[in-house]
Amino acid sequence: MRQSRRWLLIWAAGLLLLFGPTSLRSLQPEPGPAYTPPAIATAALAATPVPTVTAAALADQPVEPATARPGPVVVDLAHYSDLERDRFHALAGSLAARGIGLRFWLPTVPLDSVPSFAAFPDQSAELHKILADASALVVVSPFFLYNRQEIQVVERFLIDGGRLLLISDPDVESDAARDTNSLALPFDIVFQEDYLYDVADNDANYTHFFQGSYLDQAAELAGSRIGFYGGRSIEGAVLPQVRSAPSTLSSLRTGQNAFTTVAIGGRPGSRTAGRVLALSDFDVLTDPYVARHDNRRMLDFVAAFLAGGQRSQTIVDFPEFLGPQVALVVVSDEAAGAPSIRQAAALQLLLERSGRTLHLGITRWLTDSLSAPNADLLVVARYQEIDKRSSLLADAGFVLQQGPAPLPGDTPSPPTATPQRAAPPPLPPTPAAFPAKPLPATTDPPRFSASQAGRVAVGQPATHAPLSETEPPPTEPAAPPEFAPAAPPEPALYLVQQDGIQLLASETLLFLQRSETGGRRLLALLAASEVSLQTGLQRLLDQDFSNCLVQDELAVCPVDSTTSAQPPAPTPAPTPAPTNAALAAPPEASAAAPILVVDDNLNASAEEISEAALYAELLATAGYTAEVWATRTDGLPSVEELTRHSWVIWSDAAYAQSGIQGESLRLLSELINAGGKVTIGSRMPFFGVGGEAASPIIDLQVAEGLSALVAGLPTEPIELPDGLPAVVPLERSPDVSTGASIALRRGPASLAADAPAVMLYTDENFEAPKGARLLLVGLALTWLPSEVSAQLVQNMAAVMLAYREHPSE
Repeated sequence: MRQSRRWLLIWAAGLLLLFGPTSLRSLQPEPGPAYTPPAIATAALAATPVPTVTAAALADQPVEPATARPGPVVVDLAHYSDLERDRFHALAGSLAARGIGLRFWLPTVPLDSVPSFAAFPDQSAELHKILADASALVVVSPFFLYNRQEIQVVERFLIDGGRLLLISDPDVESDAARDTNSLALPFDIVFQEDYLYDVADNDANYTHFFQGSYLDQAAELAGSRIGFYGGRSIEGAVLPQVRSAPSTLSSLRTGQNAFTTVAIGGRPGSRTAGRVLALSDFDVLTDPYVARHDNRRMLDFVAAFLAGGQRSQTIVDFPEFLGPQVALVVVSDEAAGAPSIRQAAALQLLLERSGRTLHLGITRWLTDSLSAPNADLLVVARYQEIDKRSSLLADAGFVLQQGPAPLPGDTPSPPTATPQRAAPPPLPPTPAAFPAKPLPATTDPPRFSASQAGRVAVGQPATHAPLSETEPPPTEPAAPPEFAPAAPPEPALYLVQQDGIQLLASETLLFLQRSETGGRRLLALLAASEVSLQTGLQRLLDQDFSNCLVQDELAVCPVDSTTSAQPPAPTPAPTPAPTNAALAAPPEASAAAPILVVDDNLNASAEEISEAALYAELLATAGYTAEVWATRTDGLPSVEELTRHSWVIWSDAAYAQSGIQGESLRLLSELINAGGKVTIGSRMPFFGVGGEAASPIIDLQVAEGLSALVAGLPTEPIELPDGLPAVVPLERSPDVSTGASIALRRGPASLAADAPAVMLYTDENFEAPKGARLLLVGLALTWLPSEVSAQLVQNMAAVMLAYREHPSE
């Protein structure tokens, strides 16, 4: 009975579960209208919580007359900034409105070939090439550091009038302030490792902070509301342009506000001041942020800075010196051949790519009218023809003269060959420890070829051995042989400068530029033959001025060795050794690398006199070949380059900014430690500088410490010109371990009388001497009387190039 009741309950529950829901729904009231979801607008990706300015039609840009397009702004992505190129569209547009293009320097180094962060290869050569025609450089949060060589390229670019925009943005994946500082620190700019934030007044995110004050060149932005979307603070010897709002704080620099976020930097001493703009946010220059608030005004400020660079338009910047219309003027009565036509076509293409138009000119531009009267001139001519028709050569300081053809011994080696120092004439035996050759009473001006006028700046004059006086005369006159006399050699053509230096015309290319009355500009290529002119045109096409002496309006280049083959110079006869056994030269001395004269003119003005040129000239007169390296055009030489030479002369003493420091100091230190022979001509040589105050050198007197360096110099005080700059004296009591010897001291009329002025250091007292010699010349060679400087340089060569057991004797 109880079992039956339990089954009955189960059956009733089943019926309820089966029919209950249906019965319940039948008791519900009628349903209302169906649910309709609310309308949702299409997503606006650029929408933000703060309204932006109302869209307005763009104003028509004024159409300006056609001009040569300025150089582009180069963006460095080659150091692997983690940025896409499309993020620069807004900046490209603002620059385009100013007639300037944007060019990307893309990576060429595969990352899988870089074994470590510090092993990224040097790209200075590529950087130099891409900046050749640029007006500005943009570097944003580089992943790999800039090395010393690349920094030097940037420094030269800025000195030449370029601009640099440096950005360290903490929101960029590749960013690290310390890495960007590898390029910023040389210009006295420091990006801090913080980030800025504002919890009181921000653009919908506490790291999106507003700027508070606008200074200096950015004062025109006063009253603007400009936001930065992730940024850091900037310090250093800078001119603040923009500071953050008072409520903005730093993640690291607690208790401070009003941080510099935009600054202008650069070092006045290196003529880079005012040419570097530091910015701590990149987003403000990009879409969509540039359209918010007044941010476009910051974009325009940055673009205007980049567009404000004015490169010095020297010859090496071809064709930047020329205007939009260029007339090619070939001064020649000969018909142009196929090679000339091909080069003219290539030249036309090069000019068109730079926004210029090439016109064919005439051969007498001084008297006839051109097809393009307002065009600038590109003149191509041989020396003889241009000298008959214009004063170009005379205006540049050259006179065209004929003279005897150079002897084989005078013929320089091709420019590609490593120049060798000619053996100096034998020194007469004297009782002095370092015998010195007396100066000749008169000397002819040395003649140089252009292959010796580039980095190889000077060469040796010809020497002719006298006929033997002991040869007995013949007992009977012999009948002369019957043959036709040899024709005398044709006279050679020389370019003679006002200072007497002569260049062999057949091996010399001249590039001249000048501005004529009325604003017309002229660039002339001059050479001795049609073949040489083709070589010069190829240099213009390749923009290749290597191995050339370059000034602002003059370049002297060697003719390529393939176009002016010369017989090899005969091996000079061995030089007899002096009687003093201590001076016996080692067997390898005659094959030693040439002398290198480093003209440290990077910070020198164009008007200043080069002491290095005087060193090179006097060495040539004494019979040596010297190679001149100018830091303004060649950069700093590497240690490997320095060690190739038997003797390195580092010169800056005649320049207003004189002193050995930084990278120059490191290079010289490594060379000395490797056993190099170095002469430093500087008013602040770093080595051997004493603790006395700077004072002018009134006179000099010979010391007794090193007679070899003063042989042939006056024994009475040597008076110097008035008005010379003050110089810190060299140390009076050098350490004995340096093997120091004093050659010249300040004279009795000088304030720091008896203080050393010329000293020689050696490593002979070291545990492991390497033969290193350091000769300090604490004054400019150009201050000395001409006969004194000539004798002193001759003595220097004898001391620095001779092998000695005891150099201090």
